[in-house]
Amino acid sequence: MYSDISQLSFTSRQYYIRRYYDELIKNTDDEERCRNYKKLNYTAMCKLERLKHDKMYLKSLDCIVIEQLKKEGKWKMDLKVIDFKGRNVIESRMVAEMVGMRHSHLLEKIKGYEQILTNRKFGSLDFFIKNTYKDGKGEERLCYLLTKQGCEMVANKLTGEKGVIFTAQYVKAFNEMEQKVSIPQNPMQALELMFQAHKQTDAKVEELDNDLQSFKRDIPLLPVECDDVQKAVRQLGTKILGGHGSPAYCDDSIRQKVYSDIGKEIKHKFNVRTYKAIRRRHLEQVNKIIENYTCPIELQEEISAKNVEMDGGNYA
Repeated sequence: MYSDISQLSFTSRQYYIRRYYDELIKNTDDEERCRNYKKLNYTAMCKLERLKHDKMYLKSLDCIVIEQLKKEGKWKMDLKVIDFKGRNVIESRMVAEMVGMRHSHLLEKIKGYEQILTNRKFGSLDFFIKNTYKDGKGEERLCYLLTKQGCEMVANKLTGEKGVIFTAQYVKAFNEMEQKVSIPQNPMQALELMFQAHKQTDAKVEELDNDLQSFKRDIPLLPVECDDVQKAVRQLGTKILGGHGSPAYCDDSIRQKVYSDIGKEIKHKFNVRTYKAIRRRHLEQVNKIIENYTCPIELQEEISAKNVEMDGGNYA
Protein backbone atom coordinates (compact mmCIF):
# COMPACT_ATOMS: atom_id res chain seq x y z
CA MET A 1 0.00 0.00 0.00
CA TYR A 2 1.45 3.35 -1.08
CA SER A 3 0.60 6.86 0.11
CA ASP A 4 3.51 8.75 -1.48
CA ILE A 5 4.57 8.44 -5.13
CA SER A 6 8.21 8.91 -4.13
CA GLN A 7 8.03 5.49 -2.49
CA LEU A 8 8.11 3.90 -5.97
CA SER A 9 11.32 3.25 -7.86
CA PHE A 10 11.73 4.22 -11.53
CA THR A 11 11.23 0.58 -12.56
CA SER A 12 8.00 0.37 -10.53
CA ARG A 13 6.67 3.50 -12.20
CA GLN A 14 7.44 2.02 -15.60
CA TYR A 15 5.60 -1.14 -14.60
CA TYR A 16 2.40 0.65 -13.52
CA ILE A 17 2.38 2.97 -16.55
CA ARG A 18 2.68 -0.06 -18.82
CA ARG A 19 -0.14 -1.82 -16.96
CA TYR A 20 -2.31 1.30 -17.24
CA TYR A 21 -2.02 1.39 -21.04
CA ASP A 22 -2.30 -2.41 -21.35
CA GLU A 23 -5.66 -2.30 -19.58
CA LEU A 24 -6.85 0.57 -21.77
CA ILE A 25 -5.93 -1.44 -24.88
CA LYS A 26 -7.49 -4.63 -23.49
CA ASN A 27 -10.80 -2.92 -22.64
CA THR A 28 -11.13 -1.03 -25.96
CA ASP A 29 -13.14 -2.44 -28.84
CA ASP A 30 -12.48 0.52 -31.17
CA GLU A 31 -9.53 -0.43 -33.40
CA GLU A 32 -8.42 3.12 -34.07
CA ARG A 33 -8.52 4.02 -30.40
CA CYS A 34 -6.65 0.81 -29.65
CA ARG A 35 -3.89 1.79 -32.09
CA ASN A 36 -3.68 5.23 -30.47
CA TYR A 37 -3.30 3.68 -27.04
CA LYS A 38 -0.55 1.40 -28.29
CA LYS A 39 1.21 4.36 -29.84
CA LEU A 40 0.90 6.36 -26.61
CA ASN A 41 2.20 3.43 -24.64
CA TYR A 42 5.22 2.96 -26.89
CA THR A 43 5.96 6.72 -26.91
CA ALA A 44 5.64 6.97 -23.14
CA MET A 45 7.95 4.01 -22.54
CA CYS A 46 10.62 5.32 -24.95
CA LYS A 47 10.43 8.85 -23.60
CA LEU A 48 10.42 7.59 -20.03
CA GLU A 49 13.67 5.70 -20.63
CA ARG A 50 15.33 8.80 -22.07
CA LEU A 51 14.03 11.17 -19.43
CA LYS A 52 14.17 8.97 -16.35
CA HIS A 53 16.32 11.58 -14.56
CA ASP A 54 13.98 14.44 -15.49
CA LYS A 55 11.97 15.06 -12.30
CA MET A 56 9.49 17.37 -14.03
CA TYR A 57 8.65 14.75 -16.67
CA LEU A 58 8.33 11.99 -14.09
CA LYS A 59 6.02 14.21 -12.06
CA SER A 60 3.81 14.72 -15.13
CA LEU A 61 3.25 10.94 -15.24
CA ASP A 62 2.46 10.62 -11.54
CA CYS A 63 -1.29 10.87 -12.19
CA ILE A 64 -1.14 7.77 -14.44
CA VAL A 65 0.82 5.79 -11.84
CA ILE A 66 -1.54 6.84 -9.03
CA GLU A 67 -4.61 6.02 -11.14
CA GLN A 68 -3.32 2.50 -11.78
CA LEU A 69 -2.44 2.01 -8.12
CA LYS A 70 -5.99 3.05 -7.20
CA LYS A 71 -7.44 0.50 -9.65
CA GLU A 72 -5.36 -2.22 -8.04
CA GLY A 73 -6.23 -1.11 -4.52
CA LYS A 74 -2.62 -0.26 -3.70
CA TRP A 75 -2.98 3.49 -3.18
CA LYS A 76 -3.68 4.75 0.31
CA MET A 77 -5.22 8.19 0.22
CA ASP A 78 -4.84 10.30 3.37
CA LEU A 79 -6.44 13.71 3.61
CA LYS A 80 -4.02 16.38 4.77
CA VAL A 81 -5.39 19.15 6.97
CA ILE A 82 -3.48 22.43 6.80
CA ASP A 83 -3.64 25.64 8.80
CA PHE A 84 -4.86 28.59 6.76
CA LYS A 85 -4.92 31.86 8.71
CA GLY A 86 -5.74 30.04 11.91
CA ARG A 87 -8.36 27.74 10.37
CA ASN A 88 -8.05 24.02 9.67
CA VAL A 89 -8.85 23.27 6.03
CA ILE A 90 -8.38 20.68 3.26
CA GLU A 91 -7.64 21.69 -0.34
CA SER A 92 -10.28 20.85 -2.94
CA ARG A 93 -7.80 19.00 -5.21
CA MET A 94 -7.18 16.51 -2.43
CA VAL A 95 -10.90 16.12 -1.79
CA ALA A 96 -11.55 15.53 -5.51
CA GLU A 97 -8.84 12.86 -5.60
CA MET A 98 -10.24 11.22 -2.48
CA VAL A 99 -13.80 10.96 -3.81
CA GLY A 100 -12.72 10.00 -7.34
CA MET A 101 -14.05 13.16 -8.98
CA ARG A 102 -12.49 15.52 -11.53
CA HIS A 103 -11.32 18.67 -9.79
CA SER A 104 -13.16 20.87 -12.27
CA HIS A 105 -16.37 18.98 -11.51
CA LEU A 106 -15.94 19.47 -7.75
CA LEU A 107 -15.26 23.19 -8.29
CA GLU A 108 -18.58 23.53 -10.14
CA LYS A 109 -20.40 21.79 -7.29
CA ILE A 110 -18.75 24.02 -4.67
CA LYS A 111 -19.66 27.15 -6.69
CA GLY A 112 -23.27 25.94 -6.64
CA TYR A 113 -23.18 25.38 -2.86
CA GLU A 114 -21.57 28.80 -2.44
CA GLN A 115 -24.33 30.50 -4.42
CA ILE A 116 -27.09 28.81 -2.38
CA LEU A 117 -25.42 29.71 0.91
CA THR A 118 -24.99 33.34 -0.14
CA ASN A 119 -28.61 33.63 -1.30
CA ARG A 120 -29.81 32.21 2.00
CA LYS A 121 -27.64 34.64 3.99
CA PHE A 122 -25.29 31.94 5.28
CA GLY A 123 -21.58 32.75 5.54
CA SER A 124 -20.06 30.67 2.74
CA LEU A 125 -16.58 31.29 4.22
CA ASP A 126 -17.58 29.03 7.09
CA PHE A 127 -17.62 26.22 4.52
CA PHE A 128 -15.49 27.15 1.48
CA ILE A 129 -12.60 29.60 1.07
CA LYS A 130 -11.46 30.62 -2.42
CA ASN A 131 -7.76 30.11 -3.06
CA THR A 132 -5.30 29.44 -5.90
CA TYR A 133 -2.48 27.04 -6.69
CA LYS A 134 0.17 26.87 -9.40
CA ASP A 135 -0.10 24.11 -11.96
CA GLY A 136 2.78 22.31 -13.70
CA LYS A 137 3.26 25.29 -16.03
CA GLY A 138 3.48 27.72 -13.13
CA GLU A 139 0.08 29.22 -13.92
CA GLU A 140 -2.37 30.09 -11.16
CA ARG A 141 -5.51 27.98 -10.98
CA LEU A 142 -8.64 28.23 -8.83
CA CYS A 143 -9.15 25.89 -5.92
CA TYR A 144 -11.11 25.96 -2.68
CA LEU A 145 -10.12 25.32 0.91
CA LEU A 146 -12.78 23.28 2.67
CA THR A 147 -13.43 23.65 6.38
CA LYS A 148 -14.76 20.73 8.41
CA GLN A 149 -18.28 22.00 7.70
CA GLY A 150 -17.45 22.23 3.99
CA CYS A 151 -16.23 18.63 3.95
CA GLU A 152 -19.42 17.60 5.70
CA MET A 153 -21.50 19.32 3.02
CA VAL A 154 -19.61 17.53 0.23
CA ALA A 155 -19.86 14.20 2.07
CA ASN A 156 -23.63 14.57 2.47
CA LYS A 157 -24.00 14.67 -1.32
CA LEU A 158 -22.00 11.48 -1.82
CA THR A 159 -23.46 7.99 -1.75
CA GLY A 160 -22.10 4.49 -1.30
CA GLU A 161 -18.61 3.48 -0.26
CA LYS A 162 -16.93 6.68 -1.46
CA GLY A 163 -19.12 8.79 0.82
CA VAL A 164 -18.47 6.56 3.84
CA ILE A 165 -14.69 6.44 3.26
CA PHE A 166 -14.43 10.19 2.66
CA THR A 167 -16.43 10.95 5.83
CA ALA A 168 -14.21 8.64 7.90
CA GLN A 169 -11.05 10.19 6.41
CA TYR A 170 -11.96 13.85 6.88
CA VAL A 171 -13.27 13.33 10.44
CA LYS A 172 -10.07 11.47 11.35
CA ALA A 173 -7.85 14.10 9.68
CA PHE A 174 -9.51 17.07 11.40
CA ASN A 175 -9.52 15.35 14.79
CA GLU A 176 -5.81 14.57 14.52
CA MET A 177 -5.05 18.17 13.54
CA GLU A 178 -7.08 19.53 16.47
CA GLN A 179 -5.22 17.26 18.88
CA LYS A 180 -1.77 18.40 17.78
CA VAL A 181 0.12 20.58 20.24
CA SER A 182 1.21 23.92 18.81
CA ILE A 183 4.98 24.19 18.40
CA PRO A 184 6.37 27.55 19.58
CA GLN A 185 8.04 29.57 16.83
CA ASN A 186 10.07 31.83 19.13
CA PRO A 187 11.15 32.13 22.80
CA MET A 188 8.20 34.39 23.65
CA GLN A 189 5.69 31.83 22.38
CA ALA A 190 7.51 29.13 24.32
CA LEU A 191 7.22 31.21 27.51
CA GLU A 192 3.53 31.84 26.83
CA LEU A 193 2.92 28.12 26.36
CA MET A 194 4.80 27.37 29.59
CA PHE A 195 2.74 29.99 31.44
CA GLN A 196 -0.52 28.57 30.04
CA ALA A 197 0.56 25.04 30.98
CA HIS A 198 1.37 26.12 34.55
CA LYS A 199 -1.89 28.05 34.76
CA GLN A 200 -3.91 25.06 33.54
CA THR A 201 -2.04 22.73 35.89
CA ASP A 202 -2.66 25.02 38.85
CA ALA A 203 -6.34 25.25 37.94
CA LYS A 204 -6.61 21.47 37.71
CA VAL A 205 -4.79 21.01 41.03
CA GLU A 206 -7.11 23.54 42.66
CA GLU A 207 -10.14 21.82 41.15
CA LEU A 208 -8.94 18.42 42.37
CA ASP A 209 -8.26 19.85 45.82
CA ASN A 210 -11.76 21.34 45.94
CA ASP A 211 -13.24 18.02 44.83
CA LEU A 212 -11.22 16.20 47.49
CA GLN A 213 -12.30 18.61 50.22
CA SER A 214 -15.91 18.32 49.08
CA PHE A 215 -15.61 14.53 49.14
CA LYS A 216 -14.10 14.59 52.61
CA ARG A 217 -16.93 16.80 53.91
CA ASP A 218 -19.61 14.64 52.34
CA ILE A 219 -18.54 11.27 53.75
CA PRO A 220 -19.96 9.98 57.09
CA LEU A 221 -18.17 10.64 60.38
CA LEU A 222 -15.00 8.63 60.80
CA PRO A 223 -14.89 6.12 63.68
CA VAL A 224 -12.54 8.36 65.67
CA GLU A 225 -14.95 11.30 65.21
CA CYS A 226 -17.89 9.16 66.39
CA ASP A 227 -15.85 8.33 69.49
CA ASP A 228 -15.19 12.05 70.04
CA VAL A 229 -18.94 12.79 69.83
CA GLN A 230 -19.74 10.03 72.32
CA LYS A 231 -17.00 11.34 74.63
CA ALA A 232 -18.41 14.89 74.46
CA VAL A 233 -21.91 13.53 75.19
CA ARG A 234 -20.61 11.63 78.25
CA GLN A 235 -18.68 14.65 79.50
CA LEU A 236 -21.76 16.88 79.28
CA GLY A 237 -23.97 14.18 80.81
CA THR A 238 -21.54 13.69 83.71
CA LYS A 239 -21.58 17.42 84.40
CA ILE A 240 -25.41 17.50 84.34
CA LEU A 241 -25.53 14.48 86.68
CA GLY A 242 -23.35 16.28 89.19
CA GLY A 243 -19.98 14.80 88.34
CA HIS A 244 -18.33 11.43 88.85
CA GLY A 245 -19.35 9.80 92.11
CA SER A 246 -22.63 11.71 92.42
CA PRO A 247 -25.68 9.62 93.37
CA ALA A 248 -27.36 10.45 90.07
CA TYR A 249 -24.24 9.47 88.12
CA CYS A 250 -23.98 6.21 90.01
CA ASP A 251 -27.59 5.41 89.16
CA ASP A 252 -27.31 3.50 85.85
CA SER A 253 -30.91 4.24 84.88
CA ILE A 254 -30.66 8.03 85.33
CA ARG A 255 -27.19 8.20 83.79
CA GLN A 256 -28.39 6.33 80.66
CA LYS A 257 -31.46 8.60 80.43
CA VAL A 258 -29.22 11.68 80.30
CA TYR A 259 -26.79 10.22 77.75
CA SER A 260 -29.70 8.93 75.65
CA ASP A 261 -31.54 12.27 75.66
CA ILE A 262 -28.48 14.19 74.48
CA GLY A 263 -27.91 11.57 71.78
CA LYS A 264 -31.57 11.66 70.67
CA GLU A 265 -31.42 15.44 70.20
CA ILE A 266 -28.36 15.10 67.94
CA LYS A 267 -29.80 12.22 65.88
CA HIS A 268 -33.21 13.90 65.57
CA LYS A 269 -31.57 17.04 64.19
CA PHE A 270 -29.98 15.07 61.29
CA ASN A 271 -32.69 12.41 61.00
CA VAL A 272 -30.29 9.52 61.59
CA ARG A 273 -30.20 6.49 63.88
CA THR A 274 -26.47 6.42 64.61
CA TYR A 275 -23.66 8.94 64.84
CA LYS A 276 -21.79 7.27 61.98
CA ALA A 277 -24.59 8.25 59.58
CA ILE A 278 -23.94 11.96 60.16
CA ARG A 279 -21.94 13.70 57.42
CA ARG A 280 -18.55 15.15 58.33
CA ARG A 281 -19.61 18.59 57.12
CA HIS A 282 -22.12 18.64 60.02
CA LEU A 283 -19.57 17.90 62.76
CA GLU A 284 -19.37 21.54 63.83
CA GLN A 285 -23.18 21.66 64.20
CA VAL A 286 -23.07 18.47 66.29
CA ASN A 287 -20.64 20.12 68.70
CA LYS A 288 -22.88 23.22 68.94
CA ILE A 289 -25.91 21.04 69.73
CA ILE A 290 -23.97 19.42 72.57
CA GLU A 291 -22.73 22.81 73.79
CA ASN A 292 -26.26 24.33 73.78
CA TYR A 293 -28.07 21.27 75.14
CA THR A 294 -30.60 21.86 77.92
CA CYS A 295 -31.73 18.96 80.05
CA PRO A 296 -35.54 18.48 80.21
CA ILE A 297 -37.13 19.81 83.42
CA GLU A 298 -38.56 16.42 84.36
CA LEU A 299 -35.14 14.79 84.06
CA GLN A 300 -33.48 17.66 85.97
CA GLU A 301 -35.94 17.16 88.83
CA GLU A 302 -35.20 13.43 88.89
CA ILE A 303 -31.43 14.11 89.04
CA SER A 304 -31.85 16.69 91.82
CA ALA A 305 -34.10 14.39 93.84
CA LYS A 306 -31.58 11.57 93.60
CA ASN A 307 -28.66 13.75 94.63
CA VAL A 308 -30.64 15.31 97.56
CA GLU A 309 -31.86 11.92 98.67
CA MET A 310 -28.30 10.66 99.20
CA ASP A 311 -25.64 12.11 101.51
CA GLY A 312 -27.86 14.76 103.02
CA GLY A 313 -28.14 16.85 99.87
CA ASN A 314 -24.42 17.33 99.21
CA TYR A 315 -25.09 16.96 95.45
CA ALA A 316 -28.18 19.12 95.30
